[in-house]
Amino acid sequence: MQKIKAPDLNLGLSLFSGQVFDWQHDRKADCYCGDLLGDSASLKYDANAKELLFEGTIKEKVVEFFGLDDENYEKMLAAIRKADPKLYSDSKEYFGLRILHQDPWKAAVTFVCSQNNNIPRIRKNLAALQEKFGKNGKFPTAPALSKASLAQLRACGLGYRAEYIHSLAKNVSTGKLNFSQLKKMSYEDAFVHLVDNQHGIGPKVADCFLLYGLGKMEAFPTDVWVRKAVERQYGKKLRDFVECQECRAKEVPYQFIGAFARRKFGKHAGYAQQFLFLCERNSEEKKRKW
Repeated sequence: MQKIKAPDLNLGLSLFSGQVFDWQHDRKADCYCGDLLGDSASLKYDANAKELLFEGTIKEKVVEFFGLDDENYEKMLAAIRKADPKLYSDSKEYFGLRILHQDPWKAAVTFVCSQNNNIPRIRKNLAALQEKFGKNGKFPTAPALSKASLAQLRACGLGYRAEYIHSLAKNVSTGKLNFSQLKKMSYEDAFVHLVDNQHGIGPKVADCFLLYGLGKMEAFPTDVWVRKAVERQYGKKLRDFVECQECRAKEVPYQFIGAFARRKFGKHAGYAQQFLFLCERNSEEKKRKW
């Protein structure tokens, strides 16, 4: 195996934090296997040497996937600490989690599949798409899925999501949805473009795609756990912020939670979202055990 220095990396947490769904952990070998930007990779972490060992892929892809060259992890943590000392303290056990920089096309399909879905079914959906439409063990391309019938896509267990995947594949194939152009846009413009123009992509899917597929680190995907965490920790400040926007809705609208988080955490909102999610979910799990 080749190796690379990765002092600020928790490999297992990064791969199993809801960002990707097709990695496997070989407990006996303490090795992780999965798709790393199109390569079938095998990864292992040496905690003593603080090195990431890898095979089946190249160093450049490993660096890109884990963001080892374009982020100063310590600066990010310092910014989180300044914005919210309590969140920083509560999240210490999750330090080393990395936001993954995924292939945009696969990330888009993944998070469309994730709508109202659970992890085992998402895994099955992605595996079925790859088996039926992929070549040489690779994830299927947009043209390949655009040529599939809705019946063929539904046979992969996608249900109503089959129509969304089909639309997505056609738009990417024809250039109507251009990932390179989206990446050049501001977060706000890219978000509006996705939600307004892509059938089947709502606010949360758009945020997941922008964060994990296009590396827009200010995106703030908000699920039930994150909403609970934000409302619990920032209740009055959140309400004051919403009232300043002249919103009188009984439940804080999705877009205002993200806007509040971006004002508080800036370009590190994506990382704050990850920490809030993990803290809230694991806190609930601990309560249930008691």
